Amino acid sequence: MRIIGLTGRSGSGKSTVCEAAVKLNIPVMDCDRVYAEMTSHPTPFLEAIAETFGTSCVRDGALYRPAMREIVFGSEESRRKLNALTARYMGESIKEMASSLEGKSKLLLLDAPTLFDTGLDLLCDCTVCVVAPEKDCLARIMLRDGIDENAAAKRLASQLPDAFFASHCDYLIRNDGDMETLQETAKSFFTGLLCTEN
Repeated sequence: MRIIGLTGRSGSGKSTVCEAAVKLNIPVMDCDRVYAEMTSHPTPFLEAIAETFGTSCVRDGALYRPAMREIVFGSEESRRKLNALTARYMGESIKEMASSLEGKSKLLLLDAPTLFDTGLDLLCDCTVCVVAPEKDCLARIMLRDGIDENAAAKRLASQLPDAFFASHCDYLIRNDGDMETLQETAKSFFTGLLCTEN
């Protein structure tokens, strides 16, 4: 089995690419969702966060995000520590899922916006990014999350730029058309990867 890391900026079209993978019966692991699950109730990951950053980060058995943001904001060392913990425990979940799919699927797609931040790219056999014009990303974020352009722009500004993804990923999918075109592009990409597994 090959693990494929999918990343890119918010609003770039990653969800549409994941939909194309699902249509080809390729399992998709939503890393944001797994992270949310690992921090919504008592888990070894949550215990490690409390031990590393203090119990103020945990409230009612779940991650208390305001306190976590305050600790990590502006502190590169704290951010590195959190990313290292995330990579460790998320990595275990990825390995477990890959093991459970052995012999059942040729590929496992990781939908991981923070693929490189957390070092999860090291678990991948190859990486692919989705890039799109900034104006399109802004429009999608505003529509999806119900926020204004200023808030959407701040969100994008806090993320790695397209140039980083383009230079660090093995493959690049350009999303400069409509969603149907992106689906077809993604379908062709995944079909090519499946063919190389035969």
